[in-house]
Amino acid sequence: MISKNPTVSVLLPVGKDKRFLKEALESIKGQSFKDYELLTQEDDGRGITQVLIDLEKKAKGEFLARMDADDICLPNRLKVQVDYFRDNPDVKLAGSWVVLIDEKRNQIGLQKMPISWEEIKRVSFYRNPLIHPSWMMRKKWFENIGGYDSVFKASQDWELVLRSVWRERIENIPEPLIKLRIHSGSVSFSNNKLQVYFGLKARLEAIFRGDVPWHKIIYLLPSALALTIPSKIKLFFRKTFISDCRSAVSNEKILGIVMPIGQNKDQLLKSGQWSIWQSEIEEYKKHFGGVEIFEFKYRNWFRFPEAKLMPLVEAKKFRRCSALKAVHLSAAIPCLVAKALYGTPYVLSFGYRYDEFALIEKKWLQWIFVKLFEPLAVRFADLVLVPTKALKDYVGENGARNIEVIPNGVDVDLFKPASKGLTLRTQGETLLNILFVGRLERQKNLKVLIEAVSRIFKGPVRQLAGQALINVKFVGAGSQKDELVKLADELGVNLEVINRVPNEKLPEIYRQADIFVLPSLVEGHPKALLEAMSCGLACVASNIPGVNEIIVDGKNGLLVEPTEIGLIKGLERLISEFGLRQRLGVKARMTVLDKFDKKKLMEIELRLLLGIK
Repeated sequence: MISKNPTVSVLLPVGKDKRFLKEALESIKGQSFKDYELLTQEDDGRGITQVLIDLEKKAKGEFLARMDADDICLPNRLKVQVDYFRDNPDVKLAGSWVVLIDEKRNQIGLQKMPISWEEIKRVSFYRNPLIHPSWMMRKKWFENIGGYDSVFKASQDWELVLRSVWRERIENIPEPLIKLRIHSGSVSFSNNKLQVYFGLKARLEAIFRGDVPWHKIIYLLPSALALTIPSKIKLFFRKTFISDCRSAVSNEKILGIVMPIGQNKDQLLKSGQWSIWQSEIEEYKKHFGGVEIFEFKYRNWFRFPEAKLMPLVEAKKFRRCSALKAVHLSAAIPCLVAKALYGTPYVLSFGYRYDEFALIEKKWLQWIFVKLFEPLAVRFADLVLVPTKALKDYVGENGARNIEVIPNGVDVDLFKPASKGLTLRTQGETLLNILFVGRLERQKNLKVLIEAVSRIFKGPVRQLAGQALINVKFVGAGSQKDELVKLADELGVNLEVINRVPNEKLPEIYRQADIFVLPSLVEGHPKALLEAMSCGLACVASNIPGVNEIIVDGKNGLLVEPTEIGLIKGLERLISEFGLRQRLGVKARMTVLDKFDKKKLMEIELRLLLGIK
């Protein structure tokens, strides 16, 4: 029914391809909301933008609704959007999610879009945050901002959003209201290069206006390169890899776990870490309808294109997932691609300051990558999980909008003292075992530890400890192994280096030690320190962010400066004072039981993951 004084004016431009026009018109006539007028006009060669401008001039409605001649409105589309505007008077433009269909009306996907105004503002520069045929907007507002820019032969919708979103409330309704048809004749593909070109132009103008910072011009490079890719190839990938959307529209939640770039199950088995992953995956399976694991085949430079292409190559698995968890920063690469392609939300597990690690280890290319990619990864993440308050402040400064602090946890039933007593040692024993567990890299500051032990061994503390001999044990692997062994030999330090061992065998190694040392220059929230404390070991560790949120100096461990003098002072106290070692070991175990029990922390994480939409 067409009203003389309509609430809604539906603008439907008609191009050369009229194969699906009848279905489009019938879907509008079948609307449950009847107070509308339908305005159509064929493109006479001046382009779609001019047709839209002409139709808007004829419109009498309070609201303008967009529609394309090859798409289908769901029966409640107009009613839902009008009700939304009535309930949200400050919203000026609202789109929706869409169901993707092919030429035969087969459902091939669900395209989710960012919902809130804040989220739309964050993503607007990087991609078009609304689907044009799903638009409804207030006519007076549209006229006040100048309507469509006639210069833009394509991407006129994106240009309008970039011109207004910073000041006017624009949102998406989180449910599909139209069926968007993907076919070779659609404007998105037939004019693909025009779409890309004018999309670039719209974003450059946003930069020139000062709405977007200048440094973001670097993010336009992928779009510039996209101008060289034929439209037919893009259509092939979109139709081939946007797979069955049954899980996307069902209530069953599937969690996808994305490993760090270059990592896979075989490597974790060799390093002894797979059992940790396996126990966490089993917990996820108890609460989700399923779990998909995404791992990498390559460790060389091929891993970078592999990360970007993974959501396409493994499209069916990615499309099944209702949410993704990126384990560390590099895993956010495929998650970002999946979010852009399928609208899949992702959670970023941000474990430490990746830029500081790269800087200390002099990995300059990695440092540049982190500095460029880190802000993008945290800003687009639906949730960022960090283990410390210091990291919460850091990712917040980088633009993360939803941050939760969940410390790293320990299996307190596996990592526990050997018996009722919290130490295997007795006062007066002539052998003291000092233990370090972790990577043998520059960041761990192990050369300084060896130098400190050599001075202790030669100094007066040897007499204080009852002529004790000091045995140092490093458990781990890394690029500094040979250097550390050579240095220990030169300085007369009794050093034993054990390669990585399975996680379930680590507790026995902790229980054989007297003192655990963590001399690192930087850390996130070190699991090895928590494991040692859980086993009742007295610990001396660097007074640095992350560590000082675990140890309270003199209460459950000793905090020292990560220098030779600092380590000497801490180690001398623990070597000389048996009672202090015993007391700190008891308090360390109590701290882990109280704050870092993995089972309790996993319950918190699961509640957060299940709440991601």
